[in-house]
Amino acid sequence: MTLRWIPQWYELDWTVVVGDIDWFILSQDRFINGFVHDEDDATKLKIKSITHPVLGDVRGIITIGLDYTIYLSNGEILTINAEEEPGKIYESKYKVDDWTFVVGVEVLEEKGRLPRYEHEYERVVARESDINRYKTLLGIPTAPWDRG
Repeated sequence: MTLRWIPQWYELDWTVVVGDIDWFILSQDRFINGFVHDEDDATKLKIKSITHPVLGDVRGIITIGLDYTIYLSNGEILTINAEEEPGKIYESKYKVDDWTFVVGVEVLEEKGRLPRYEHEYERVVARESDINRYKTLLGIPTAPWDRG
């Protein structure tokens, strides 16, 4: 199955990394980026591939912080402004007018819910776990988006 991933910017988007397994909110053929509600149905997916018509094969799109980081399969790392000038690529040879990515996924489970956290500590621990999982999948020891 393939889905479209289109950024809303401002740290409102799902991080997607090839190999990751997580719960996502979907609508028809796309990820719902932006605000979601606790009562929204989620789908557990495994991310199989990410492609873009200009950037080619992508290993991951990290949406943590006000600059997004895109890891290309050719080893390049792009930093994209997501706040003041959304979609502006810093120091790159690429020119992207359409930020729609095609994400190949495997559906593992339907009709689930996103995790709820009663305490801020639980949210922080879950976020750290997510960050460590992304770094492992990308094969990197540190990253500028790792706020830990």
